[in-house]
Amino acid sequence: MSLSWENLTLDERRRRVEIADEKYRLLMRGVPHDDLERWLVYEQAEDTKHMLKTNDVLALLDTQNTKRLAAYRKAGMPAVMIKGVWHYDMELVLDWATKNGAPINRRVLRAYSGA
Repeated sequence: MSLSWENLTLDERRRRVEIADEKYRLLMRGVPHDDLERWLVYEQAEDTKHMLKTNDVLALLDTQNTKRLAAYRKAGMPAVMIKGVWHYDMELVLDWATKNGAPINRRVLRAYSGA
């Protein structure tokens, strides 16, 4: 046990274990290691207005098929469920789509970028 761990209170230790569990859960969902802290903030945030919802991502990825979107999430597209609703970070979705050959609707992308 490290010295820093020994100096923590029981509540602080529990909180660190909870954070580690959350990070592991996000990793298993396909969130890249470098983006874990960012997704933890999103999950704990009350204001998710800056994030894309399912309909936005369907338009961005040029599909109307929610099953395809679910398959993309299963294949590693970063997404986080907050209060029962899927949320997406546009930059992470675009990175994932580019790396995995998913179609991107450039017209919709320009509309989001211009907003």
